Amino acid sequence: MSRYGSNANAEMQQFVQQQQQNAALKQVINKLTDKCWDMCVGKIGSSLSSREVSCLSQCSQRFADVSEFMVKRAIQKQKQGGM
Repeated sequence: MSRYGSNANAEMQQFVQQQQQNAALKQVINKLTDKCWDMCVGKIGSSLSSREVSCLSQCSQRFADVSEFMVKRAIQKQKQGGM
C-alpha cells in the first residue's frame, strides 16, 4: 500500500472512531434524559414546577460531573497504556 493509501486508511479509522464516540455520547444523553425525566417529572402539565426544574438541573449536573470524571479517567488510563 502506498504512503497515501496508508494515510487515508488511518484518517478513515480515526473518522470511524469519532463517529462511534459521537453515537455512544448521543446514546448516553438519551438515557440520561429518560432517567432524569422519569425521576424528576410527575404528571405532565402545561409547564414544569420549580421542583421539577430544580431536579432536572441537579440531575443533569450530576451527569455532567460524572461524565467529566469518566473522560478524565479514560484519558489517564489511555496514557498509562491501560486501554
